[in-house]
Amino acid sequence: LLKETANTNINIAPIHFQSKPTDPLEKRTVAVSESGTQVIFTNSYTQKRKDYVSLIVNSPTIKVFDQHDKEVLGVQINPCWYNQKTIAKGMFEAIFPVEIQAMSFAIFVLKRSKNSSPHYSGVKVINGKVISPLPDIFKPEEANPTQEGFTVNTRQLDVTFSKKGLLKSVCRKGKNGKLCTDIKVGWHWYKGVNSNAYCFGTDGTKTRLFVEDVMVRVVSGLYSTTVIINHALLQHTTTIYNTNDIHGKYVYIENVATLLLAEDRDKELFMELQTSVQNPNMQYYTDSNSFQLISRQTRKNYPMPANIFPVTSMAVLEDPETRLMVHVAQPLGVGSFRSGSLEFLIDRVPTSSGKGLEEPVTDNKPTVSKFIIQVESFNKEEPLTKDHRLRLAHPSMESFLINDFLQHPLLPFVASRKYETKELSFLKSDFPCNLVIANLKTFISEQQNSLGTGLTLHQREPSCRVSSANPPCSSAVSRLKLYDIFTDLTVKNAQRMSLTYLHEKEALTPNSEVNINSMELESFKIQWS
Repeated sequence: LLKETANTNINIAPIHFQSKPTDPLEKRTVAVSESGTQVIFTNSYTQKRKDYVSLIVNSPTIKVFDQHDKEVLGVQINPCWYNQKTIAKGMFEAIFPVEIQAMSFAIFVLKRSKNSSPHYSGVKVINGKVISPLPDIFKPEEANPTQEGFTVNTRQLDVTFSKKGLLKSVCRKGKNGKLCTDIKVGWHWYKGVNSNAYCFGTDGTKTRLFVEDVMVRVVSGLYSTTVIINHALLQHTTTIYNTNDIHGKYVYIENVATLLLAEDRDKELFMELQTSVQNPNMQYYTDSNSFQLISRQTRKNYPMPANIFPVTSMAVLEDPETRLMVHVAQPLGVGSFRSGSLEFLIDRVPTSSGKGLEEPVTDNKPTVSKFIIQVESFNKEEPLTKDHRLRLAHPSMESFLINDFLQHPLLPFVASRKYETKELSFLKSDFPCNLVIANLKTFISEQQNSLGTGLTLHQREPSCRVSSANPPCSSAVSRLKLYDIFTDLTVKNAQRMSLTYLHEKEALTPNSEVNINSMELESFKIQWS
């Protein structure tokens, strides 16, 4: 792609951009023309990826063509919003499936066409009214709230919401019936007392949000259903996919917290999940830098702030029959202060006396947080040790793959000129699911000469105690030949290195097989011909 533009400007713009330093990231509107607008999707992951992408476009009548010039059948068109009560007129959200090979990019073409057959989503409003300037496309339907709330039924899940638009329960469908788990989402903030940038302090004063009824927007389409609610401090969006693949097995949550006003000083904003999972002694698991799951246990004789633990990619509640995985896209603090509960610290504006933070932060940005909630059938065994600090756990292979969608998303770019190359993959074939690239870096000398490439591989270990009738992919112990894994690149030399690339080990031959044991990391240095 870059070779084609060696003598010209590289006219590629990322979909997400920032207008001002104080603004959050926004989505760029793709100007779709009749001749076609190219959108480049990059997959940095080591497996073939199928995902459902969302783009903001300027026309609802579009056709999408993939990297093989084949039309993508089925484009869901959702409304965009000026505010929570008004649908935007010249902007639309287009959702469609994308399949891309491992470690590759692919160029899709969007064309405006009067002959397109878009799938317009339905809009339902509870406890309010929405203005639509496009009645021929989106006709908001006003629904009367019921005490029981409402249910979103998909091919793989039954998801129940309260009348306030907050998640209540998730039932996962399977061959042996449904696995149902109560998962009640709630919001509150604690009064911060002498907190600072690194410590959380509170007197325990707790103020619940969404006490009164709020307006609930439900947008239902071909691939997904989205439930949106707003509060003065945040916007809370829940998405469920109506698909037969792995995306249909989870609930996606995205929040935008807005602690921006002077009265938000000393607020510690939390999202709570109160579930029916009976975790003993308030024991749960959080990951250690996405490497393994470490047991945590609430210590009742310690104050609440001392029971907040870091979570970087996932937190787990489990009992003898059910495992609840909460995947996160960003590092957060989490605690469990009653059985079956997890509380995530979403945003804060702390102040402290005598600790260098006498004044609150006044340039706080809207804070985006993303979660995936996944329920699995679980066969729990008795722990081998009574010391919870020595207990470790592992995600299932399905959990690994779902978490990868948060940690390694497809990255879209808009091209302002036409490119002839439609697809390029850097791997000859997919890696096994449990083998991932943890690091890939280029070594440069002081004279800006290339000294080779550093490659670190991680062999993940999936749990064998999670029931899975149809494993998503192979997780066999991986044997690779470094000389043969890359496409159109010739390896001159390959050498095993220490993990930090500081010390050289044995050299590899073209026939050398790399065998990495479970839960191990190994580094290599590669020089190209």
